[in-house]
Amino acid sequence: MYNLWAAYIRFCSMYKYMHDKGHPEAKSKEVPFPELPVAWAGTYNDGGQDIFAKFSIHLCLNPDVAGNSELYNIAYERESHSLAERWPTVAEHFGLVGLPPVEPSHPEHRRTEAWMVEHADVLDAMLKETGIELPSMDYDYAGDFLCGTLVITHDLCLNKARSTGFVEEESFSSSFHNCFERYKKVGRVYIGSKA
Repeated sequence: MYNLWAAYIRFCSMYKYMHDKGHPEAKSKEVPFPELPVAWAGTYNDGGQDIFAKFSIHLCLNPDVAGNSELYNIAYERESHSLAERWPTVAEHFGLVGLPPVEPSHPEHRRTEAWMVEHADVLDAMLKETGIELPSMDYDYAGDFLCGTLVITHDLCLNKARSTGFVEEESFSSSFHNCFERYKKVGRVYIGSKA
C-alpha cells in the first residue's frame, strides 16, 4: 500500500504548494479525501520496508521456526484501519486538515490521479522554485480504480508470522511518520515555504 501513500504524499505536497501560492483550487487548509466516498470505509493493515526487514532478520536468526521457503503475511500491526482513520494523519503532516471525501457533484471533489494530471504544471513550478522533486509513482489506472472506486478490505492475518515468535508492532501513525520523514530528509516532499 505504500505506493498509495506515495501518491497521497505527492497530492498533499502539490495541494500545500498551491495553497501557499494562493491558488484558487487550494484555498482551504481543509482537504477532503481525494477519492470517491465508497473508498473511505475500506480497511487494511499495511507494512513497509522496516517491518519486512525486521521480520526477515528474525527468520534468519531463528531458522528452527522459519520453515523452508514458507510464505508469511506481515504488516506493521495486526489491527486494520480505514482511510477515515488514516487520511487525517497524512494531511496533518502537511499542516492540512484531512476531511472525509465529498460526492463527485461537490465543488471540492477531487480524484488523486486526475487532479495531479490536471495540475502537472505545478510540479514544474515547484521544482523550479524549491528544488523539490516529488516521489514518482506507478499509480495510474489500477491504483485510481482500486482505491478510488471500491471498498477495499485487505485485512492480513498475522497468525503464522506470530507463531514464529515475531510480535513487534508499530502504529500506522508512527510508521507513516517515519516514511514521511525519509521523504522530507531527501527533499522529496513539500511541507511549506518556511519549513
